[in-house]
Amino acid sequence: MKEFSGTILSCIQKREWLRIGDGASGMQMGEPMNRMKKIGAFFAVYFLLVGCEAGKKPAESASKQQSLNLTGTQWTLEEIGGKPVIEHSKASLAFLEAGRVSGNGSCNRFMGPAEVNGDKIKLGPPAGTKMMCDPGASNQETAYLKALESTERFEVKDGKLLIYVAGSDVPLRFHAAAGGKK
Repeated sequence: MKEFSGTILSCIQKREWLRIGDGASGMQMGEPMNRMKKIGAFFAVYFLLVGCEAGKKPAESASKQQSLNLTGTQWTLEEIGGKPVIEHSKASLAFLEAGRVSGNGSCNRFMGPAEVNGDKIKLGPPAGTKMMCDPGASNQETAYLKALESTERFEVKDGKLLIYVAGSDVPLRFHAAAGGKK
C-alpha cells in the first residue's frame, strides 16, 4: 500500500498526470493546469446558470397552471353569445373532479368528459336527462349544450369564467356559483 501511495504522490509532485504534451510542442508546464482551470470554471458557471433557470421555469409553469385549474369550481351561466340568459335560468357548469364536468343545461342536468390543458378546454359530448321544458328554457339549453361541445379555450378574468367556442368571438360568460370556489 505504501508503494502505491508513494507512486501517486511522486506523480503529483512531478505533475506527470497533468502533462498534455511535451516540451517540444511549445506548451509550457503551467499551461495545461491553467487551461484546465479555465475549462472547469466555464463548466461551473454554465451548470450554475442552467440550474438556476431550470429551477425557475417549473415554478412559473406550475403557478400558471394552478391559476387556470378549474377542478372544484362551480359556475352559473350569465351570457351565451353576448346575450343574457333567460330570467330565472338554472344553466350552470361544475368541474367537481378532474376530467369530468356536470351542470344544468337550463332545464335538464348533464354530465360528460372534460379535457383541460393550460388554457385549452374540450368538453363533451354530454349525457343528460330528457325532461319536458318550457320553450324558452329548451331553446337556451339547446344553444348552451351545442356551445359546450365546441369549446376551445378559457380564461378567468375579473372573477368571471370565459369559455371561447369555435365560430364565435364572444365567449360563454359565467360567474362563480354560491358555494363554489373561484
